[in-house]
Formats: sequence, structure tokens, C-alpha cells
Amino acid sequence: MEAKEFAFIHEFLEQSARRYPQKLAVIHEKARKTYEEVNAQANRLASFLISSGVRRGDRVVQIFENGL
Repeated sequence: MEAKEFAFIHEFLEQSARRYPQKLAVIHEKARKTYEEVNAQANRLASFLISSGVRRGDRVVQIFENGL
């Protein structure tokens, strides 16, 4: 199977969540998240940003501590 190139990280994440929902996507210390879990968290963040009035083309700064 030929590897697909992705223009954006969300494309990779969404496809991986569909194809391999239970595979580990992220490991940080003792915490582990599957592609399905990471995609769900990303979708919740996107929904929050949209409901807060963020629109396509807006710039958003995100600062997170290391961790899951």
C-alpha cells in the first residue's frame, strides 16, 4: 500500500482513527492514548473553538503542559 502524503496533521489523525482506532497514537510516561481517543479530544477542542467564535483563517495560540 502506498503511503499517502498529508497536507495537514488533522488529515493524518482522522484517517488513522478510522483505520486503526485502537492502536496507540501517543505514549507519555505511563499515559497512553489511542488514535480514536486523540481524535475525539481534537474534535472536542475544535468544537469548543468554533463555539467560541473562532473561524477559518483566524489564528489561535495554544499552550499546553507536557502530558496527556
